[in-house]
Amino acid sequence: MITGVLKEKCDELNKRFFTFHKKKRPFVVLKWAETENGKIDNGGNKNEVTWITCPETQVLVHQMRKENQSILVGKNTVRNDNPSLTLRKVLGRNPVRIVLDSKKTLDSNRTIFNNEAKTIILNTEQSLVFKNNEWIKIDILSPENILEAIYKQNIDSILIEGGRATLQSFIDADLWDEAHIFIGNRKFEIGTNAPELNHKPLFSELFFQDKHLFFKNKK
Repeated sequence: MITGVLKEKCDELNKRFFTFHKKKRPFVVLKWAETENGKIDNGGNKNEVTWITCPETQVLVHQMRKENQSILVGKNTVRNDNPSLTLRKVLGRNPVRIVLDSKKTLDSNRTIFNNEAKTIILNTEQSLVFKNNEWIKIDILSPENILEAIYKQNIDSILIEGGRATLQSFIDADLWDEAHIFIGNRKFEIGTNAPELNHKPLFSELFFQDKHLFFKNKK
């Protein structure tokens, strides 16, 4: 009997399925953009342009959203940016939006509460379903508990696009499978420092005007 034929390609093709069933958690992809001097935002400086990456990279990011079943951010990202977290630059089904909001402080008029996609709000206060939104109560919003709650929703993959604190918490807990860092060709004088990922990239490439670093967690 011959076994192991094209094993690596098969593992790559089914990585979300295997992770979901073997590790009992969703496949976790981290993504963020940073400037040449390591900032992920401009510190709220309204006199400075806030974009970091080029339009082509933004299309690639939406393709990544399409490839994963859900997308996660923290409450500060929702409060500061009011994102839609949907597909706008590629065709496909919108990912399930997952927001970390421990005390249920977000206003109901935020874009993530619209009907364009389902939204799950993980919190420590209450479980509730209202229209297309579901609040799920968990004791502590730790990476372990977050992934367990998402796993119970039968969601096999998650793209984490949150701020520094959210991304760093998953890095520190070693609960991630892949990471994409996009470095734009601009600098911010002030702003939030990018997360620290002490791994060597599997590859680095120039993607139009930006630099793309790709990492795999080979634990």
